Amino acid sequence: KVLLIYDFGGGTFDLSILIASEGKFIESVTSGDRWLGGDDIDKLLRNWFIQQICNKYKISDFKNSLENLKKRDRDNFNREFRQQIEEIKKQLSNISTAKLELFGYLEDDKGDIIDIDIKIERDDFESLIYPVVKKTTELIDKLLEENSYPIETVDSILLVGGSSGIPLVKKMLIDKYGKDKVIVSDKPMLAIAEGAAILAHSLTEEFECPKCGTLAQKNQTQC
Repeated sequence: KVLLIYDFGGGTFDLSILIASEGKFIESVTSGDRWLGGDDIDKLLRNWFIQQICNKYKISDFKNSLENLKKRDRDNFNREFRQQIEEIKKQLSNISTAKLELFGYLEDDKGDIIDIDIKIERDDFESLIYPVVKKTTELIDKLLEENSYPIETVDSILLVGGSSGIPLVKKMLIDKYGKDKVIVSDKPMLAIAEGAAILAHSLTEEFECPKCGTLAQKNQTQC
């Protein structure tokens, strides 16, 4: 079987074509974009919220407002902002609305402390990240074309990596390549690590028995 691995992680986007035959997996070609990943989605989401904050709370210069904070407060704001952005991205994979809440950090143009409370709908989020996801499908087409793999010859497209869990990713791939081809890993964030562990196990002649902890040869019966 011919498998296309769609690995949409945090910092990179990687594509691989594997040939599965008689229990062995042979990597045929690889491609992707080392500068494209979930971090780009975080950046888009962050910029969207910054724009909403400025509009709603009358802040003409967000960067200047942030720089006016004491270093400790600025660091705390940036850390909390970053954590909430990551959490909102995850929430929007399961619910239709998420909220950013940051209280008591920034001042508006009048010098009044503001409490940030802004909602985002999944539709807005998907519109925001659509160009990023579309680029991943374009990279798939480029890989298949440059390596003479018609999409009809690909049996399955396996989605791994944290960002592949975003509903829009699965929807766009299914719309383009068909529901029967697209498979989402049960544990997309752990799939690569699990695959590496399986490969490492296949390369060694002995293993540790999970019951007694002793080393045994692969062809030996466990205790």
